[in-house]
Amino acid sequence: MTTPRPHAEMSALYMSDSTLKCWYWSGFTWVESIRPSWEKPAVYFIGHAASTEPPRKTCTLAGLTFPAPETIAPEAGAACWFAYPDKAYESMWINNTFYTDLLEKGFVHLTEEAAQAHHKAIIAANRLAVERAV
Repeated sequence: MTTPRPHAEMSALYMSDSTLKCWYWSGFTWVESIRPSWEKPAVYFIGHAASTEPPRKTCTLAGLTFPAPETIAPEAGAACWFAYPDKAYESMWINNTFYTDLLEKGFVHLTEEAAQAHHKAIIAANRLAVERAV
């Protein structure tokens, strides 16, 4: 199995449209990169204008990367998703001990996509643990 180049999809997007620009996150701000080095371990953004938001933190579990879970409770009644071993569940945020416990343990997301990716990583981590059982 071959290892894909880092940022291969982003590189292809950038090369496919000469009007697009590339920025990398310096740790404080987005900096335009005239000749991006796609091999560097950096966070890139492709678009016609620089992003106004810092990059989203990510987590990696069993080789799968997913958006970092929320660390601050959503507003009461806000839609949220929980990453569980069996699936990702949608709910409305309730300020109770069950929900805050899930928040503290790192299982709360604000999008279905993030919760699904986290759920898949939980399954992958479990499979690895079972395969490596002694």
